[in-house]
Amino acid sequence: MRKLLVLLVLASLFVLLAAGNLACTSQQANSDADGAPVAESDLIGTWQNTPMVSSGMTDIYHFSDTGRFIYEYSQYDSDRSVLAESGTWSVSNNVLTLGVDTKEVFQNGEIVTYLYEYPEVSEFEVTKPVADPEANKRLAMTIGEERFWRLSENPGDYLNSSLQ
Repeated sequence: MRKLLVLLVLASLFVLLAAGNLACTSQQANSDADGAPVAESDLIGTWQNTPMVSSGMTDIYHFSDTGRFIYEYSQYDSDRSVLAESGTWSVSNNVLTLGVDTKEVFQNGEIVTYLYEYPEVSEFEVTKPVADPEANKRLAMTIGEERFWRLSENPGDYLNSSLQ
């Protein structure tokens, strides 16, 4: 009986250690890129804020190698009048700078495009994309406080907006 108890305690301890090691491995995969320098080439492509492919239910970034971006808001947010924004983008010191110079807005039953003489500039901390083990190793990064997963290396893929 005493041997059985010792074996149960050792087996439980082994399971706890193994689970702790797996958790550390997962945390390590997510933190490998923390602080790693982000290059503009890391961001080029189409990124959405969910690891699963979904049509129109997510917010999507399209970063092109020409320094232009398009941000499309979820089509299922009926309270939002802004459908998409576009402008220039750059990365320096792990800060993503967006200069919005065009907006697509749903107004009075029509889609209206607004051009801005002076861009609205926003800055967000960004992490280097890494393979996410919980999302079939798809590349994932954080922009500001939000996580985004790469849908495609081509920024024109999955584009719903007429903005360029």
